[in-house]
Amino acid sequence: MRPPRIVTVCVLGRKPTRLKDNGRSARLLEQVVDVVISRVDWHPVDAIVFPGGFFRSPVYVGNRSHSERAAALEAFDFGQAVMAATYRLDTAHPGALIVVGIDSVPYSSDDHGDQMCVAFSPYGVIGAGRKVWPADGDTNWDGRPPVVCYPVDLFRPTVW
Repeated sequence: MRPPRIVTVCVLGRKPTRLKDNGRSARLLEQVVDVVISRVDWHPVDAIVFPGGFFRSPVYVGNRSHSERAAALEAFDFGQAVMAATYRLDTAHPGALIVVGIDSVPYSSDDHGDQMCVAFSPYGVIGAGRKVWPADGDTNWDGRPPVVCYPVDLFRPTVW
């Protein structure tokens, strides 16, 4: 066994708050994958990890099962873009994953929306973690809706 080889991406600026910002994130994702593929001097990479909130989902999936969440995320334009980028990455780094942070629109005016970390293979979502241990500002009413946690997230974690 060797330690995992992970590329992390830090992005200057604000995370997407509008769905139309996903195009900008998808273009940056492609550029990063291009650079990683071009680095023939690097050892095989196991994953590229992008920051939290890198994409914005138009649908709240927190109240769905893992398979329903995965199907929804894979169907969006950004999900298709991540899978295509992972497919390209796989040619130079077999088995490498792309991990992205995805925030969603709120389910209602009483919550904050999803905050997820999602791992993609070329064929779809292989793991997802949803924020279940809120920070102080996520639960204390300060004018923002709280993060809503579901038992499925607490008692049946998704294993990669």
